[in-house]
Amino acid sequence: MEKALFIIAASGLCAVASDVKHYYQFVYELKNWTEALSYCRDKYTDLATVEDFKDVQMLNSTRAWIGLYDDVNSWRWPMSENSEAEFRNWSPGQPDNRWINEYCVRMLDGLWFDSPCVNVYRFVCSDNRGHLSTLTIQCHGRTPRATAEFITQTWPV
Repeated sequence: MEKALFIIAASGLCAVASDVKHYYQFVYELKNWTEALSYCRDKYTDLATVEDFKDVQMLNSTRAWIGLYDDVNSWRWPMSENSEAEFRNWSPGQPDNRWINEYCVRMLDGLWFDSPCVNVYRFVCSDNRGHLSTLTIQCHGRTPRATAEFITQTWPV
C-alpha cells in the first residue's frame, strides 16, 4: 500500500482544480488486459487514460492495451473522472464486438479497437506519481484566486 504526501501552499475553503499531466510508460511485455492493469497499478499508476488528441499523438505507436473497457453499461476508464469520460478515438466501425466478448480496448496507430480481454499485447501505463503539478485554487473569501504548486510523492507503508 502507498500513501501520497501533498504539500499545498494555500489554505481555506476553496474549490480545487488540478492540472495533472500524464506521464506514460510503454511496456514491451505481452500481457492480457487484466494482467496489464495489475502490472500498471503495481509499478506505476494505472493503464493509460487518454483524455485528448495530444495524448493520442504522444501514444501513437504499435498495438497496445490502454485502460478503456466496457462495463456492460458504457465504455469506462479504470479511474475515470467526468472530464475523462467523453473522449474517444475509435477506428471507423469500432467498437464492433466482432469476436464476441470484446470488452477491452487496444490502440493501433492512434486508433482504438475493441478486443477480447484475454488477447495478449504490449501496453501503456500512466505514471502520475512523484511529478510536479499545478493546482489552481478558487477561493470565495478573502483571497479571490490563488495558484499553488504541490508535489506528490509515494512511499511504501
